[in-house]
Amino acid sequence: MSNVTAHATLSAREILRFSLQQASMRVRHVGLHQDRIVISLRDDSPQKNLWELMEVTGGPVRLARYPKLRPLSFDGPYGNRFEGSITPGLCARVVATHRPAIVAMVRNLVARLIEQRASASGLDEEDAADHRLREIRQVASRLFPEDFPG
Repeated sequence: MSNVTAHATLSAREILRFSLQQASMRVRHVGLHQDRIVISLRDDSPQKNLWELMEVTGGPVRLARYPKLRPLSFDGPYGNRFEGSITPGLCARVVATHRPAIVAMVRNLVARLIEQRASASGLDEEDAADHRLREIRQVASRLFPEDFPG
């Protein structure tokens, strides 16, 4: 049985290829959390790679590539990822390149949470939506202060 926590590292060539081609990729997911920001991009390669850029607060910036395998590996859909550390400058460049799509996704998420809070059936649901809404707005205001004033 293989070790699920051990993942292959991205080569310098793969990181360079990502840095050059990321502008033509599509944003698939944005996750804003107090301790990390996660942005997923899909490329147009035959492997249909999903690239995940993760910036941990006070920590390194990580890039992971999840090739879409058929059939899936024994470890599941995420057991075959390749990871590597990248510079904060490359992360900032990716965020700047995909700014319109990221801002639109964050605005959609905020609107959905406001709607969820309004239709909450109990105090717990309303509190959870409020907490997540505050968290997203705080992180979004750090990323894009012009679009999401604190």
